[in-house]
Amino acid sequence: MIREMYDQEMSISEISRRLHINRKNARKYAKSKEIPRFHEKGFLTTIT
Repeated sequence: MIREMYDQEMSISEISRRLHINRKNARKYAKSKEIPRFHEKGFLTTIT
């Protein structure tokens, strides 16, 4: 989801606003090859 938004040239700031996550996390997952997974409280983990 984050990667797709980033690939559509959406800014990191816009991604973080829409998903209610920190800009650093949005950047980390946008540039990561791993798929982020959301938990109920909005915390991110990766699927390995």
